[in-house]
Amino acid sequence: MVVDVHWIWWISWILAFFTVPSVLFQKAGRPSSAFSWILMLFMFPPLALIFWWTFGRTHLKFRRERRKLSENHFEKKLLQYNLSAVKSVQADSALFNLANIHDELKNRVFQPTSGNEVTLFPDTEKTYTAWFNSIKKAKHHIHLLFYEWENDHMGLKLRDALVASALRGVKIRILVDAIGTKISMRFFEPLKKAGAKVEKFLPISLISRPATINFRNHRKLIVIDGNEAFIGGMNVGDKYQKWLDLGICLKGPGVDQVQEIFCDDWFFAVGEDLPYSDYFRAHSVYSKNSNNINSCSGCFCATIAGGPHQKFNVIKEATVMALNSAKERIWIMTPYFIPDTLLITILRIAWYNGVDIRVIVPAKNNKYFVKRASRAYYPLLLHAGVRIFEYDGMVHAKVGVIDNNLMYIGSANLDQRSFRLNFELSCFIESVKLNKNCMSIFMGVLDRCTEINPHDYEKLTWVSRVTDAFFHLFSPLL
Repeated sequence: MVVDVHWIWWISWILAFFTVPSVLFQKAGRPSSAFSWILMLFMFPPLALIFWWTFGRTHLKFRRERRKLSENHFEKKLLQYNLSAVKSVQADSALFNLANIHDELKNRVFQPTSGNEVTLFPDTEKTYTAWFNSIKKAKHHIHLLFYEWENDHMGLKLRDALVASALRGVKIRILVDAIGTKISMRFFEPLKKAGAKVEKFLPISLISRPATINFRNHRKLIVIDGNEAFIGGMNVGDKYQKWLDLGICLKGPGVDQVQEIFCDDWFFAVGEDLPYSDYFRAHSVYSKNSNNINSCSGCFCATIAGGPHQKFNVIKEATVMALNSAKERIWIMTPYFIPDTLLITILRIAWYNGVDIRVIVPAKNNKYFVKRASRAYYPLLLHAGVRIFEYDGMVHAKVGVIDNNLMYIGSANLDQRSFRLNFELSCFIESVKLNKNCMSIFMGVLDRCTEINPHDYEKLTWVSRVTDAFFHLFSPLL
């Protein structure tokens, strides 16, 4: 029996027409996203229908309620440890606004803590080396959360190092994203046999809700013995050693915040409670200058945990708040730069006010569609004075430097996926010394960049510019 393709197309068009109300309802308040989906429905109806009913709807009601119950349960358990700021921030502090954020967001925007020591690593290799050194010294527990873990040399090396620690009696818990980490759980069998616990975040099954596929845990963190935490953009794999990425090691009261994020995710995914004194308040306060030139003591730190279960995504709110406070400088490094109208407006207004704005993105992006969509925004920003630099490789760092005393680093990109769909983590740090160290890294990176100007973009072929404009229509979907 031969199926008439025309009938399939016309039926798809009819179904697309009746799907439009669902799009309008789900994307209320986001007209550009709604328009993109409607455009897809009528341009490629069979494919778009499948994507909308599988991935597009943000029907996370069940997951959102379950997640909030998880957070409320965990918050009550932690009250006994009085995890509050060690010292209140002053009104002139760069983190003052974060400390006074709306009540709706406060349970995932931790109060800034003082007395932290932060070590900044300028590349993946140095970050990995620090990981292994700390893992070897671990005495009580190691908690790891990663979006992607590869079955390659680095993946095996980290697994085997953790096996050795587990055999020494160290309690090890590993949480990896079920979509990002594509390797079989058999890879982790040596760890399980050594006594470690390994779980996947929101695993996919035949009965999985569609939203489960779309909402992923994109965080990257390691907490060791409750007294040091590693945060950054890199996952576990050989390819990350070839990419430009940055990481930090945090010691001090701020470690409790990172620990809480892991324990909350672990409880949500596994159902195991971990709010015990063994995992919190195991740190010291670092207020004196460190002898390590890459380490800064006495830092104020505020950790942000954002996710699709929140009414307002705190990662976006906090990032916008920090950028909007800039008076001298905004330097950003990000692999996926797809700004929405609000972010574009903030950057343009900042430049009007004399702020030096520089954005570093990869010239060779590992995601082709994102690269093309990102370039379509260049003219809007370039003509407003925002300087855009393309690095001669793959940039995977998610870092921002604001004025001379504030920076942020974490897992969140400047795109809609990080701001609306993923569970993300960002750490905002106030420190003149750390800011200066980060600026030095930026300056070295800029030496390997090509600055884009409006005339360069206008010289691109008509086909190239139309292709960029076409892909940018789907920015809200990327």
